[in-house]
Amino acid sequence: MTAGPLSATVGSVIARVGDRAIRLTPPRSIVRSTTDGQRWEARGRGHGYRFHIVGDAVDLPHPLPIPAHRRNVATDDEHLAGRLTLEITGHLSFRGISDWAALEIGRRPTDADLDATEPAQTSASTSQAG
Repeated sequence: MTAGPLSATVGSVIARVGDRAIRLTPPRSIVRSTTDGQRWEARGRGHGYRFHIVGDAVDLPHPLPIPAHRRNVATDDEHLAGRLTLEITGHLSFRGISDWAALEIGRRPTDADLDATEPAQTSASTSQAG
């Protein structure tokens, strides 16, 4: 998936329907995906299944923090509210919709990304009496 300078590769999909787990992973499965940062779409086939996943964001994106560095870095955005539709055909027929989807797009931050940001403020401001 790509959206402007951000990109991600969807190489596999794992879905659970009832007590059945469906794993579509390379090399015997093919997954193709697209995104524009507001809508995610993935299609794939393998092992006797076909699937279609669509995720639509319904809020503004939020930057994801990097806790180990105590800061936010502008490499990952997450929509905390979204709608996800999953359709599976083949050995199993299923269609489901969830309004409880969190959708993310981004990349792993580089050292340059981390150096370009300020650490987060973790304590209240204090003043010195003089």
